[in-house]
Amino acid sequence: MKMYRAVVGSLMCLAQLVNARDDDDDDRLATPAVTRINSGIVASELGTVLDLSYREVDELPGDGMDTCFHCRYFNLVEPGVLVGRGEGAQYPWPNGDHMDSWLLSSSAETPTKVAVIRDSSTSANLWVRKVNGRYYAAGGEAVGPDEPDYRWDDENRDGIRVFSADSLEELLAGAWLVPSHDDSTLALGGQHAGCFTARRDNGACMYDSKVSLVRHTSQVHGVVWLLYTRLNLKEHGGRYVQVATTQGDAIRGPYGPLEQINVVGYDRRGPSNLYFIAVDNNPLDASTLLGLMPVNEGETGLGNGVGESYIALSISCDGINWSSLTKLVWSTGREGRTYDHPVDGLLYEDGRLYLLMHHDVPNISPFAPRQSRIAKYELNIAAVRDVTVNAKATLTGCLAPPLIPLLPPPTVLPPRVSPVLSPAPPAPPPPSPLPSPPQLKARPPLPPSTLLLPTLLPPASELAQPLITPEATTGVSDAAGPKASAGSSAGHNDATAAPREPCMPCDTSFTTLLLSSFASFVLGAAVHHFLSFRLSKAVPGPLHKRPRHKRLSLRRHTRLAEEEAVECGHAGQRGEDSTRANA
Repeated sequence: MKMYRAVVGSLMCLAQLVNARDDDDDDRLATPAVTRINSGIVASELGTVLDLSYREVDELPGDGMDTCFHCRYFNLVEPGVLVGRGEGAQYPWPNGDHMDSWLLSSSAETPTKVAVIRDSSTSANLWVRKVNGRYYAAGGEAVGPDEPDYRWDDENRDGIRVFSADSLEELLAGAWLVPSHDDSTLALGGQHAGCFTARRDNGACMYDSKVSLVRHTSQVHGVVWLLYTRLNLKEHGGRYVQVATTQGDAIRGPYGPLEQINVVGYDRRGPSNLYFIAVDNNPLDASTLLGLMPVNEGETGLGNGVGESYIALSISCDGINWSSLTKLVWSTGREGRTYDHPVDGLLYEDGRLYLLMHHDVPNISPFAPRQSRIAKYELNIAAVRDVTVNAKATLTGCLAPPLIPLLPPPTVLPPRVSPVLSPAPPAPPPPSPLPSPPQLKARPPLPPSTLLLPTLLPPASELAQPLITPEATTGVSDAAGPKASAGSSAGHNDATAAPREPCMPCDTSFTTLLLSSFASFVLGAAVHHFLSFRLSKAVPGPLHKRPRHKRLSLRRHTRLAEEEAVECGHAGQRGEDSTRANA
């Protein structure tokens, strides 16, 4: 079986060499288009840093295994060191591999060319980068045993694998020359979660274009690795990009599901082809990523049409959502592809930012390999910074700027010095108790006759003695008539007046009468106030304006009481005299 594949491979190589010679004759008079740059962001082209051209196939030394034949998909490993995929063998190896990865150094006049990987699957879409002092590589295609054989073999095309090395010397010594295909190196298999391709009925991913990998400090998830690979949205054409993200800072994963990237303003369902994306950390803003993309806008209705073609720049904060494309260098399109490819990796030296471009990529540009080269361009740092700032202000996935301006920092006041307090004065002694009031001697009780308040009944001595003595009534007739009573009521002592009916028992004393008058006065006052209150409700107006008969006079009460007492006294004397006479 392997012998059969070797023979078939040899025949295909001969056919390719014949076609290359025929293309050489057809394109001998062709002139490549002049490279056009966006002068607003690309300062200038600084010339060729690596010449990849050769004129004739006969110029290949030996059997062609010591040169980078048809190299493409270059990676900037570190300044002065590049790794690309090449077809280093004119004839297939005994195991059927035909694509290798070559390390090329541009630091010397004669570039160093060393094969570091001799594995067709890994070399097909290889990515290599030095990260934090270590060297990492990722690459590999996926073809199942039931798939049509579109390559020379499918034995090792089992997914994207990841490798590492501690130094460049290890690579040159062959640390990755025959990479392992066990489970320890597998990052993404052909049936990885979220995988999709329109070119296969089973939807298994092919990963049939350049891989890019980047270590990024996410604003949401912390430090993660993002792996970018090909997504085929159409059976023919429709080239796009998908990405898988690790759960932490581990390049071997595990990786989450694959998902399509989002580019602002790019119609992924249209005729355009986004061939791949080369992602690197943005040297001007560590919180963002900078991507370089070869784009062919195609033709309406065609999957692999030819439209405006260019190398574009885009910015992202999360690696999934990308800003609108900023055109850097225009290229020429061919069957949905572009003649030129960006090198994966930016060069930042002495405060200046550079872009490396692979012009006239073999198997795409008709001017390859005779004019294939890697050129160096300087980017305008201020313009790239403006693109970054604009992207962060509007792009989904970037933290939005605060809507409220930040308050100035609080003024730091000097520490307060506590005053030295003098000891508190001693508490005053409690007040001495007040002297007790002097004890008053109880007076002997007053006799009843000397009390301030008169008793209801007078003493017996007063009841026995008449208020008016007989001497006061001398000359008064015992048989007083009515006329005399009338006269006596007028103040005259008429002995002939008829006796008058007393108003009360005549045996009462003056004190009793006085108390009765006082009680009458109190009762009258109460009645007066009661009637005044009632009249105030019925007859409005001041009290002094009410009828005169409604008011009582204290003087009148007193005069009437005195007259009644006098009359009662005369009547009492006459009663006693009458009693003596009858006896």
